[in-house]
Amino acid sequence: MASGAKDFLRDLLAGSLTGVPARPYPDMIGEYVAASSFMHCYDAHSYLASAWDTTLQGDASVALHLAYYSELRSAMGLLACDGIGVFHDNHCVVDAAGNSINVADEGKTHSFCWNAYDWWTTSPNAKALLDQVIVDGQPVSVWLTSFPSGAALLTTCSSYLSGIGLDIQLLSRNDQATRGKASYRPRGIEGVPSRPVGDDLTLLGTIGEHMIGSNGPRDGSLGSLILCAILRRAFELNRGSAPQDAFVAFEAEVQTMIAAMGPNSPTEAVLRRYCMTDPLPTIPVLGDALEKVNGEIEGVLSRAALLCFHSVLYARRMLNDSGITEQNLSFWWLPALEARGALAAGTASSSQDVAQDSLDAHGDFLKILAMPDRKSLWEQCASVMANACRCERIAVAGLFA
Repeated sequence: MASGAKDFLRDLLAGSLTGVPARPYPDMIGEYVAASSFMHCYDAHSYLASAWDTTLQGDASVALHLAYYSELRSAMGLLACDGIGVFHDNHCVVDAAGNSINVADEGKTHSFCWNAYDWWTTSPNAKALLDQVIVDGQPVSVWLTSFPSGAALLTTCSSYLSGIGLDIQLLSRNDQATRGKASYRPRGIEGVPSRPVGDDLTLLGTIGEHMIGSNGPRDGSLGSLILCAILRRAFELNRGSAPQDAFVAFEAEVQTMIAAMGPNSPTEAVLRRYCMTDPLPTIPVLGDALEKVNGEIEGVLSRAALLCFHSVLYARRMLNDSGITEQNLSFWWLPALEARGALAAGTASSSQDVAQDSLDAHGDFLKILAMPDRKSLWEQCASVMANACRCERIAVAGLFA
């Protein structure tokens, strides 16, 4: 069914298809679910872009709400890649033969999505997600085979994915109350307090640096950081002790892995910094995602970024397996980027051009971070900030690079 996604999407955008709200396009449900996988991924990045922009405007409550919807859409995209269609309350599973199996009475969008995601994290397909994260030319799953505590790969993967899916679980119980607070409560009253703009600039600079550096070539910095977090989680699950509490043993296991995988790799320096330094330092992005679990803006935005990253890689795998190229879908992604203002009309013809635009915009952002008076610079250079927050470009670069 995935191979038919591009034709379905072309017909849909041309206005030649009609559907019903409860279950769109009942005769083409397989194609719909397949097409929704990478479109959910793109939309997740769009929500993340809005969350970043709102963070810089000082409205943390709305930023949290938008980031949650980014996480939700990433999860829906991951599930769609494996044939699970999340709708309002009439969901479906598409089997390998393209047959649609109805899943009714299993909750509405938010609760069903969490239940399906929670189940999915324990399935063999979850391991395939780590196979898409490449570090020095090798999947994270291969690195773990050389890590003495890495034998329980699926358990480790499930624990990690559940951790970054925390907000989907929490808000699946009562999203309406969260939306109400973001929509109706005055800022500062039962909301999330505003933060200094310098803190927000630093936070988004760190997240953006690793996302943009990773979604072009898969062998990027975020993959190395994910590997460090996975090693810590695997050790704790296997040994029953946190890596810091058994640092000598943890360091020895990391050294064993480095020796087996080949020393002097670019990742070795990252491993030595975040897995072989006592005390163990906080891992950028991953530390906030897995440790700040009480609604802090750093944790929610980091989890949203990680789910966006994984949804890109998983959707790209589906597109590659189906033989769908960026040229096949340029009728969709080029106008979409132009409509969002993420791309000037006629300025790009390939995902590599889009990736370069992302790098250039983030480079301008980093120049702002280096300035001593960030607040006044923010007031003077809002357009630079808005340009740097166009995460949709990261999605397109990641889907096709």
